Amino acid sequence: KIDGYVVKGILAKAFINNDTITSVTIPENIESIGENAFQGWENLSTVNYNAKNCTVAAMSSTSSGAFSGAGSKAITFVVNFGDTVEVVPPNLFNSNVEKGKDYAYITEINFSDSIKEISRYAFEDCRALKSINLGKNVEKIGTYAFGDCNAVESIVLNNKLTTIDEYAFYSCDNVKTITFGSDLSTIGNYAFAECIVLGGTLTIPDTVENIGAFAFSYLFFSSADYDLSTINFSLGWISPSVSASLGIVAGIVIGLIAEYYTSYDYNPTRAISHASVNGPALTITQGLALGMRSSMYPCIILGIAIYSSYLIAGMYGIAVA
Repeated sequence: KIDGYVVKGILAKAFINNDTITSVTIPENIESIGENAFQGWENLSTVNYNAKNCTVAAMSSTSSGAFSGAGSKAITFVVNFGDTVEVVPPNLFNSNVEKGKDYAYITEINFSDSIKEISRYAFEDCRALKSINLGKNVEKIGTYAFGDCNAVESIVLNNKLTTIDEYAFYSCDNVKTITFGSDLSTIGNYAFAECIVLGGTLTIPDTVENIGAFAFSYLFFSSADYDLSTINFSLGWISPSVSASLGIVAGIVIGLIAEYYTSYDYNPTRAISHASVNGPALTITQGLALGMRSSMYPCIILGIAIYSSYLIAGMYGIAVA
């Protein structure tokens, strides 16, 4: 309360650029938080969030998140959710990095077991966060909830989680391990796209019924003890690219050969026209001979490209070539 009045909302830029306070508590009765409300709290190290039904201002083209730049000078920045919270609201800790704004320097999140949903954009661009370990009862993760959290190395998903929306963990490109829960049924489009340094193995539970388009696109498995030569990648991770390049070069060369043997600008086609002066028999034999010869070179080139691609990347190399 302030002067006897119950505070239910925090306006935009209400506490901007405070560099002395290290801890803030959002009480149960708060119903709205405006954009940039706690922007620039450089020494903020703890946020205790207890609001039951709170909305956070959506991002605009010129704004950043409620906690943009918070914790930039703190050794750690921890967010604790109280037992009164069932839904983490949209846009709670996201930022607007693309517009030159700073992100929330959150290093740790402690989810209470009361939380059932993490809404869209809740922690997008929290680029200091190292791990994600959900509470026991989270059932849904919204769109871009943890998108671009590119320092995250470990993601542990609880057993009651059933739905991961599109782009939920998009471009978390430093992830080493992902552990799925036992009740997961839906993985949305691009949910884990561009997790490009994922190490070890990835096990998807048999309860999953729907995997969206490109859910695991650009997913690259790397490990110090993993030998790509065991799957015939003789040049390592670049093998598919080399095979694809061979296919492109072969296609270009075959196109040039076809142009040479079918265009009147070159001698082969002119030779057929000259032969026709002496009658149809010579036209047919000359054309037949030229056709056989013109198809021989593309076959040789295709054979070389296919065999080379196989040596470089096995059957997968042939496919991409």
